[in-house]
Amino acid sequence: MPQPDARAELAPTIARHLNVTLAASIAEASALEGSRAMVTGPRSGFANAGEAIKAALALHRAVAAIGGPARFAARIGAELTEILAWTFCPAQHVETVAAASGVSRHDLRPDLYPRGAATRDLTPEEAVAAYLRAGSYFARTGRCLSAAEGH
Repeated sequence: MPQPDARAELAPTIARHLNVTLAASIAEASALEGSRAMVTGPRSGFANAGEAIKAALALHRAVAAIGGPARFAARIGAELTEILAWTFCPAQHVETVAAASGVSRHDLRPDLYPRGAATRDLTPEEAVAAYLRAGSYFARTGRCLSAAEGH
């Protein structure tokens, strides 16, 4: 373990490295933002690179929620090698993946399932009823909201 003064000497070097790495990542993301085809591929309709990245992260959340790639593949009826090749969820699997994992269709493919613009706040009675339904569902199924909290 480095001495306290050695850590103080290393801090600027580490900070410089992190800043350079972060700056390079931002520059790369900015360059890719203008070139949608490079990030999203020829068949997707993502509005920008950020949307494609969010869709890819949603797929990772779905896989983790089900218990890993092998369980995920078995659960949705696909081959493991096919799943591992996905960057984001293919259109024909969105419904199945959303139902199996609990990740919303919009999160998986925002280009195909945009969020509805017409939303309203719940009344206090509706909020309590929704809370009780969710609690009942989670108690019945043994699931929880976060994969990290799963038991």
